Amino acid sequence: MRRRERGFTLLEFGVAGVILSVLAFILLDRLAYYQDFAEKTAVEMTIMNMRSGLRYRVAEMLLHGQEAELPGLASENPVKWLEKHPPQYVGESNVLHWSDLPPGSWGFDKNRRELIYRVKGRQDFVSAKSDEQGLRLHVRLLKGTPSQSGQERVVGAELVLVENYRWF
Repeated sequence: MRRRERGFTLLEFGVAGVILSVLAFILLDRLAYYQDFAEKTAVEMTIMNMRSGLRYRVAEMLLHGQEAELPGLASENPVKWLEKHPPQYVGESNVLHWSDLPPGSWGFDKNRRELIYRVKGRQDFVSAKSDEQGLRLHVRLLKGTPSQSGQERVVGAELVLVENYRWF
């Protein structure tokens, strides 16, 4: 008796297709997760670098006896404290809205004195305000003990979030 050689049955082919589809879906989901996580890490590292740049700027002013110029830091663009601009930096504008920024980019609003980052992958990003599409930061001056004239002295500055967020 001669044995008949055959390939996959239609059922076996369908099962293999379903398994490959599930594996492809899992792979693409993980890829999107890691892309969002990489964006979050890059943004947080950029903010940390700006905070370090601000600390160096404050220390430099204090070292050179320029305490009176510390309040001016509140209106400076934090990007200027970096050695080079972050990727996708669109620059400064008098009025900057979320729609002015492409996803994944930075900008500085001169009127509000805020640094803005519009999040690219919004699946895992939630802001305290529902309409926020990213992060907003500004410089807050740190006040110290009053001087002899009774006015509070500015003793430092920090870069803080305008609205809290949760990313993942």
